[in-house]
Amino acid sequence: MPEIVREHEEELAEPRLDPLALEPCRFELAVLRRAVGSGERWSSHDLETKTQYGDYRVDGGVMTATGYNDFLARIARRITTVVGRAFTPAAVRFSAASRYPLLATHRARIAAWVDRYVRARLFGEPFDPAFDEGWRVLLLPGVAEHVAGVFSTALVEDQRTHPVTSAIVEQRSVAEIGSITMRARDAVPSRKCVFPALRVASRGGGLERRFIEWADHDSRVEAFVKIDEYAHTFLQRPYLRADGLPAWYSPDFLVRTADAVYVVETKAQTALDHPNIERKRRAALAWVETLNRLPAASRSGRRWHYVLLGEDAVAAWRRGNGRLSELLELERWSAPPRGGEPTLY
Repeated sequence: MPEIVREHEEELAEPRLDPLALEPCRFELAVLRRAVGSGERWSSHDLETKTQYGDYRVDGGVMTATGYNDFLARIARRITTVVGRAFTPAAVRFSAASRYPLLATHRARIAAWVDRYVRARLFGEPFDPAFDEGWRVLLLPGVAEHVAGVFSTALVEDQRTHPVTSAIVEQRSVAEIGSITMRARDAVPSRKCVFPALRVASRGGGLERRFIEWADHDSRVEAFVKIDEYAHTFLQRPYLRADGLPAWYSPDFLVRTADAVYVVETKAQTALDHPNIERKRRAALAWVETLNRLPAASRSGRRWHYVLLGEDAVAAWRRGNGRLSELLELERWSAPPRGGEPTLY
């Protein structure tokens, strides 16, 4: 079986952008200069304590800034944190949309591109934002939105990922642990396992014993093994228990057919509702999905699946003379979509 020593990793490529190739603004600079006015600065004073509060500017823009450098900082932040949605009607919505910034590490570079775009391309003519407070035209409705829009579109189209490290996979064998010691009464002989006999629990091992015997008689099962939780440590998966403590999960069986490998957990019917079962299932599903992303040659051309079998399902299927391989195919779980719930196929 494959063991992933290091997973395949990707990183975002550095953005590449030519500000002079972006679309210019549809507004004429002369019209904008007449619309912006001169603006005024205001401050408030407490008559009793003579304390001055604030420094306010009155303007008609949808985005406030106290200077050109402040404008560049604000517009770069919006472009990098909410690509494609640079302006939102409320601070709460902006906070929610910018929870996972995409290009925050390249904010300084993007601010420099915005500055070059504003000075040489935005209005189709050279523009000096420092001359006669000309930067204030950038605050008028539609201008800042245009700047953010053209940069957001260009950056989204430019986004690329490239692999930086390939996955490192080692092939492991369940037989590498050597021998398994067991008492004779707990040993179940098997013809399709690398071990001549498999150990089951002294108490409550009836379901495991029936599973081994059933798998041994199914002609579609090529091989299987009962995982030893103390010896097969490389098959254990970490998970977080319901009480918040970390723990290791060891499935019960690996079953191999012609085109699949099943990671099987057998449980008494009364134990299926235990809160830790769902946590173990999610850990196992994440594991098999990681294995399935490996090249086919690294997993013998077979897909891996997770199966949780209850005692009632096993008993009912055996009474109907069904095959174990058919039950496994029927009961396998699909990996959950991001933020979703696991589902049966």
